[in-house]
Amino acid sequence: MRSEVEGTVADADPIQSSDLTRNRRTDTICSRCVMDGTDPAISFDPEGVCNHCRAYEERAARELYTGEAGLARLEGLVERIRAEGRGKGYGWVTGLSGGIDTKKGA
Repeated sequence: MRSEVEGTVADADPIQSSDLTRNRRTDTICSRCVMDGTDPAISFDPEGVCNHCRAYEERAARELYTGEAGLARLEGLVERIRAEGRGKGYGWVTGLSGGIDTKKGA
């Protein structure tokens, strides 16, 4: 006996793979992040690196702090968080991305 859900799924029109990739290049893959041409906004430079990776490089150069300067900024941020948290009922900070690969917390 088929359940109502199984019947609904089984009776649905199948998605043709050609419908998903029509007019999109899947033969080109970024040499850095492995994104391919299924992204309609992607382009590749002569070295095979996609525009998303190049945009990240430009933004990282402006917005990321590395080396001693980065460490000093991080230590300052940690101290500010500690100072603001003194006397409150919490003893730590937990960062969560919320992305598809995030584990569920208990």
